[in-house]
Amino acid sequence: MKKNVISLFLTFSLVLSGITIPASADSGSLSNFTKHTVYREGQYSDVNAQCWFSDNIKAGTEYGIVKGYGDRFGVNDNITILQCMIIACRLHTLYTTGADSIESPGTSLEEAYLTYASAHGIRCAFSDLNAAATRAQFAAILSDALPDDALPEKNSIKNGEIPDVGDKDEYASEIYRLYRSGILTGNDKLGRFLPNNTIIRCEACAIATRMIDPALRKTFTLTADNSITLKTKEPLYKMQWALTEGNTFALKERQNKYSIYEPSTDKSYSPYTWTIPEEANVAGNTTSITASADADINVEQAWKLYNGGVRETIVAIIDTGVDINHEDLKDSIWINADEIPDNGIDDDNNGYIDDVYGWNFFDDTNQVYIDSEQDAHGTHCAGTIAANAANGTGIAGIAYSPNVKIMVLKVFGGVSGSGKMQYIADAIRYAEANGAAICNMSLSGMSGKSLLYELISHSKMLFVAAAGNSGMNNDKWSVYPASFDLDNLISVANLYCDRTLYTHSNYGASSVDLAAPGTYILSTAPENNYRFMTGTSMATPMVTAAAAMIFSHYPSIAPAQVKQLILRTARPLDSLQQKCVTGGMLDLGAAMQYNISSL
Repeated sequence: MKKNVISLFLTFSLVLSGITIPASADSGSLSNFTKHTVYREGQYSDVNAQCWFSDNIKAGTEYGIVKGYGDRFGVNDNITILQCMIIACRLHTLYTTGADSIESPGTSLEEAYLTYASAHGIRCAFSDLNAAATRAQFAAILSDALPDDALPEKNSIKNGEIPDVGDKDEYASEIYRLYRSGILTGNDKLGRFLPNNTIIRCEACAIATRMIDPALRKTFTLTADNSITLKTKEPLYKMQWALTEGNTFALKERQNKYSIYEPSTDKSYSPYTWTIPEEANVAGNTTSITASADADINVEQAWKLYNGGVRETIVAIIDTGVDINHEDLKDSIWINADEIPDNGIDDDNNGYIDDVYGWNFFDDTNQVYIDSEQDAHGTHCAGTIAANAANGTGIAGIAYSPNVKIMVLKVFGGVSGSGKMQYIADAIRYAEANGAAICNMSLSGMSGKSLLYELISHSKMLFVAAAGNSGMNNDKWSVYPASFDLDNLISVANLYCDRTLYTHSNYGASSVDLAAPGTYILSTAPENNYRFMTGTSMATPMVTAAAAMIFSHYPSIAPAQVKQLILRTARPLDSLQQKCVTGGMLDLGAAMQYNISSL
């Protein structure tokens, strides 16, 4: 246990020389909370007067409820369940006695506070006291600190009105109690409380100080602003078989107006001309392809939980170029705010002139889209991740949100779609330097191991890589970067729509992490078109999109934790046993419901 971290939420100093429990736990008054410390403006380097939590941190410091790390408060750091209990115990003893009276001879801080909590009805029965606390856990523990008369109702909120807290959910009564008293207010545009998000120090301080100072409590009306509403055209959305269970989607021979391209077999079919390949035979039917039930990634369940993101998440697509003016992509493209467009000057001094949307490393220019012939692959990947799901046209990008943006890094070009390893390396460096959190790498090769490994292993970003389309075992024949055994890299195989591994997909019981739908995937194509494509290149952005959604949704989660969450919630399939590490496929709905405090 890190005593220096725990002490951040102690009032005064602890003298371990005897435990005293107040004689009357039921009496008390808010007047027992008194200010005894002067807060100096700018005392913490990470807290300025414009921060939404600045008044709370000032009050918390003056009341002696919180302290910082020297000249930092650590606003985005997690707090543990034990620290939550300590806050609740401090609030309780100050309210009832007005004094610091928790002392214990010859025992640890943990034992002293566990004893006090148990004696005063403050919940302490948790399996891991050092785990990062969720918002729901913090609310439940804090609710035990003060009696009802200290928390009069300020807001009329009925049980069940909070969008993501049902009236019978765990800790619901405590959450609603604190909502009604103005202690909790929710923290996203959809009116949700986000009970499974971890609580961070600035949030904890804001909530704790509302407990001690009624002037800081909030009066509000709970409203849900559904700013992200799916408005996709039914015909196209129904053809995105990988997104939702129950789609009646079927590809029929010579009856589809969208072209099909299969990179693994180098076959291309124009609209209304393609035929069903023999290897696509499903249930003996060679005239149509129908998706099996439960072959989807459960995205509709994820959308119900997704808040649109509470932090900006930049996804770098290291690929061909992307049609940044596509009707379904133009609102999802990253813009370099430090660069003035088309002035011929390197405004941000990063070595790239007018790099507004990313960079074209293949041609060494700022033109990230050249033409439909050479930039279809990257455009297709971008659509799966972030196509506009609210514009009433085209398809639905899995992680579409104003907070998820696509950084275009073109490393392949020309008719053959070739590129150099140096382009990829430079693109990784660019992504890292310009704030990308996740890199989609729908590419694979058998060379460049040392350079790629050096860059990826030392990066803070999460990389999602295609396993390859040769139908081979990557445990025996490595491909890069997918075969790197790194905490910040996910390797993806191609799941066919009947829940089996696609014929041409690479696999590996120890080298490929999971599978995702990658066969006959409908996504954006250049010049406002749409196209079906097949390959691990199409499966990879499915996982990238899942990672982007998770990373943007949880403000304190790290890229390596995103990988853990995705792999832990993979849906097991018999067909994938011994074919990948998880033996399963991507399940975004399950990932968004996972309790991240256990990561």
